[in-house]
Amino acid sequence: MAGNVNTIKSQSICTKFITTVVQGKEITAQLSLMEEGIDLLITGGDKSHIGAVEIANPDGELFCVNFPTHKDDVIAGKWCRELWNRYKVQTVVSVGIHYDAATRELIKEILNETDKMMEELLNG
Repeated sequence: MAGNVNTIKSQSICTKFITTVVQGKEITAQLSLMEEGIDLLITGGDKSHIGAVEIANPDGELFCVNFPTHKDDVIAGKWCRELWNRYKVQTVVSVGIHYDAATRELIKEILNETDKMMEELLNG
């Protein structure tokens, strides 16, 4: 279950944080809404890192950099499309979630929990 959304606002930027726990380890999303852009960072598990970066330009074209041996592009692409569809501004989504010896069941749980996080961040 995803956690509560915490919000910090300044004059030109609004940053929201949400954390969930999957198999005893935190996954955190930090969403920064700017006047002309969005930046999202999602990390967690056994090792925080950057595994994939998805970018949507102002026209909604997507570009992905997925580092070798990583599968974080699945989450990055989903969030980037959703954020661009909602706000129609340039969007950058960086994702790095790593669990040692992740099973298919664990990966499904991570995908399910990150979907819940997105729902709460965007609608909460």
